[in-house]
Amino acid sequence: MKDVVFNEIVSGRRIMVFKHTKPWPYYAGYIQLYPLDDPAEWITQVNNRNEDYFDRLDEFSDFPYGVTYAGNLGIDGEWWVGFDTSSASGDIDEEECIDALKATALTLKIRANAVKEAVANLKNEEDQPDEKPKNVGLLLEMLTDLAYADTANKCDEKNKVEQKLSDVGDKLAQYLVKDLGVNPTDIALYAMLKVVLDKNEED
Repeated sequence: MKDVVFNEIVSGRRIMVFKHTKPWPYYAGYIQLYPLDDPAEWITQVNNRNEDYFDRLDEFSDFPYGVTYAGNLGIDGEWWVGFDTSSASGDIDEEECIDALKATALTLKIRANAVKEAVANLKNEEDQPDEKPKNVGLLLEMLTDLAYADTANKCDEKNKVEQKLSDVGDKLAQYLVKDLGVNPTDIALYAMLKVVLDKNEED
C-alpha cells in the first residue's frame, strides 16, 4: 500500500512524495517534467523509462540514492522522474524527501529560465549580420553550470559551487578562443593580473 503524503507545486512544477508500507515502510519522491521548460531529450528518455540517463545529470544529484524512476505515473501529467528510499532502512524521512525535491525543483527552474533567456538573446541578435556566430552549445552549458552553482550556493554546498564554477571557467576559455578569437596567452595573462589585483595593498 502507499499514501500520498505531499503533493504541491514548488518553483513552478509539481512534486509528490508517497509513503509505502509494504514490504516495509519507506518513501518515494517524484518531480514532474514539462516539454515547454525541459530539454526534448529529457522527455524522450522519460518515455523510454531510462532512469539511468537522469541519474547521470547534475540537476537530479539531490535525490537520495539517485534516480530510480522515469516514466508516467498516470497522475497529473505524463512525465515524471523520481527516487525511492527502500534501501535506506528508514534512514531517510519524509521531510528529507520533500527537501530534496524542493532543491531539485529550484535547480530546474533556474536552468529553464537561464536557457529561455539565452535563447531570447540569441534570437534578438539574429538580425545583426556583422555579429560573429556564437557557439550556442557552449553558452548553454555555461548557463547550466552557473545555474547549478547558484542553486548549490543557496543550499550551502560549497564543494559543488567550486566544481561548477571551475567547469564554467574551462568552457568560457574555450568560447573565448574558438568563437571570439582571443589568444590563449591573453587569457592566461588576464588570470595572472586578476590574482595580482586581488591581493591586499601590503602584498
